[in-house]
Amino acid sequence: MTLLFGRLVQSFVAFTTATQTLNPNDPASEAALAAATSEFKHQAALNASYLVYIGMSSPRPSIAVY
Repeated sequence: MTLLFGRLVQSFVAFTTATQTLNPNDPASEAALAAATSEFKHQAALNASYLVYIGMSSPRPSIAVY
């Protein structure tokens, strides 16, 4: 779980760094932002999938019916 959240934080840091270094007058900067956005979306979807898989595989508590 720790590794998963570490990857999530790293994705946020990389995307934030790309947005802060954006220069509106530089086409290469805009291309780098587009690549960072695409990578962030990919990593966010991957991390969400991992969380779903973990949630599906965790044991469910037994429910006592009286």
